[in-house]
Amino acid sequence: MKGYPIDLHSHSWCSDGNCSPTKLAERAAEAGMELVVLTDHGTISGFEEFEAACRRLRIETMPGVEIRTQYRGLQFDVLGYGLDPAHAAVAKVLDAQQLAEAANMAWYVERSCPGVTVEDILHHAGVPGPLTAPCWIRKFQREVLGLTIADIERQSHEMKGERDAQKLAFCQQHLATFAQVAEAVHAAGGIISFAHAHETGIHLFPEHPKSYQRLDRSLDLAGRLIPLGLDAIELRHNSHHDGLVDMIRRHHFPSPLLFTGGSDFHGDRPGEHKPGVCFGSSGLTAREFRPLRCALYRQRAAVGLR
Repeated sequence: MKGYPIDLHSHSWCSDGNCSPTKLAERAAEAGMELVVLTDHGTISGFEEFEAACRRLRIETMPGVEIRTQYRGLQFDVLGYGLDPAHAAVAKVLDAQQLAEAANMAWYVERSCPGVTVEDILHHAGVPGPLTAPCWIRKFQREVLGLTIADIERQSHEMKGERDAQKLAFCQQHLATFAQVAEAVHAAGGIISFAHAHETGIHLFPEHPKSYQRLDRSLDLAGRLIPLGLDAIELRHNSHHDGLVDMIRRHHFPSPLLFTGGSDFHGDRPGEHKPGVCFGSSGLTAREFRPLRCALYRQRAAVGLR
């Protein structure tokens, strides 16, 4: 284990990860993790399997999810922790995200792989779905359609403008607002954290050439979300080097935020995620996690959950 025994950000093949929830838990055990959270995009469907595996392996866990949301025309991701997976308000928010992702991925498959269906992509990948990310489309293009990586990158570049416009339209139509997401997560006994602030800054504020400028704009956005219910911000992430972590720690938010952290581990199939990203590479120490644990207990008690 590489220094951070608490990892609050990972993905299985229930969204865009490379392995099953059980295999993900086994990888966490191999890394010597004490607490890990499965935060698939827009779904908590893998939690029951993941929890059972973690219990068998004597690793602590809790329900988690990564939610795509929007605020004043900006779209970004937040992380929900400790929420009741069966809560109706959470299900409504996640259903909205899945509608947006399904429409976006269906359009992308139709344009990039004529004559191929979403079901074809999932069958070849050997994952249950839903299709939430283009990694499985690129795999199909390479292994079935025989396209080279250069071909795929060229096609992606040519489609980028149209694809971004389509994705924006689908998300604006379907995604819940941040205020709606925060209300749902809190009603379900959870807390909500602003995800990977640096990556968010890259996507939302590309006009700024420097990493620290993009992060600063992203942190300002997080500050505007505090009155709407933001509880925390992801301190460590695989895109946050030490200098960016220090920036997040020092940033003057309107009100104090808790810290979360995680590797954003998607599995280790070669060529399909960032090299060097693994459980323990980013996260929290046990001491850093204590304030978050206390906040989780308080929030669950506030809505009558144990």
